[in-house]
Amino acid sequence: MECPRFHGEMSPIELSPTIENSRLAWFCEECHGVWMREGDYRGLVNTDFGLDMAVLSYPAMDLMCPHCSERFKYLEWDGWRLYVCRRCQAVYFDADVLPMFMARSMDEDKKTTNHSPLEHLCMKCDDCGAKIEQLSELSPSPIGCSCKKCASSAPVLSESKQLEVQIVTFHDMEVKIDRFQSSSRCRISVTPAVPGKLNVSMHTLSRWERFRRMGLRCMALRGELRKYLDASEDIASCTPWHVFLAQRGTIECLELLVELGKLRFTFKPHNLIFEIEGDRLGAETRLKFEAAVRRLLIVYERFVSTIERCYDA
Repeated sequence: MECPRFHGEMSPIELSPTIENSRLAWFCEECHGVWMREGDYRGLVNTDFGLDMAVLSYPAMDLMCPHCSERFKYLEWDGWRLYVCRRCQAVYFDADVLPMFMARSMDEDKKTTNHSPLEHLCMKCDDCGAKIEQLSELSPSPIGCSCKKCASSAPVLSESKQLEVQIVTFHDMEVKIDRFQSSSRCRISVTPAVPGKLNVSMHTLSRWERFRRMGLRCMALRGELRKYLDASEDIASCTPWHVFLAQRGTIECLELLVELGKLRFTFKPHNLIFEIEGDRLGAETRLKFEAAVRRLLIVYERFVSTIERCYDA
């Protein structure tokens, strides 16, 4: 069974040998995602997600159920996103989501026992990399999970704000931050350490363009995001761009960015450019823009490692 996020084969595992009638789930060693059938997760997680009554929305990318190839819909639950297949009623959990609900459903006297091989995997902050000792310290973030500190204040690329133009190194990427190109523009240019395979440009649609085109977008984007962004060409599935959209956090970061102002992105193999424009960009908006781009670069790193396996295999 293939991982919905293109990380390779998922393997069957026993979620909890100590729980009676516990059944197998499918587990991705790369992203730690878990796919489960309806009856299996309902018997394991003592939480009523209300999937039968919930109004499920289409996600903004083609994330497919690995069992029946139906496009997942998603449900927001307590800040975490669950992907649901309406055909086979299976649920896909990203890393740390299922362990969080399992811990909540356990009795207090059982929480000190390791009931699941998933409970102590991926126990680190995706923003700062700090180790997280307890599941109770996890908080949902656009790119996965965060510690309490990063959840309350998203980190930016550089803490120094004295220079208008600054060059920093972030995860072996050379980043040029032009915060005050003008009072209404901010630009971040990134030279990745490992060239990617993307060749796409994106821009924010104006109100007139959204009205004139009546929601007819190229197939590069889906869902609510298609109302606000357009890509450079009609991109079929299973391309590098499609794999990039399927990575955890890509769509969430883009959704945060479109709320900040007029955007223009350029994704090239050797250069990534992010630009934002507005009437007058305040310091708070610039920091939010920088924090969202920082998280998107973390997602880009995941994409590069994934695409190398997909295309070099």
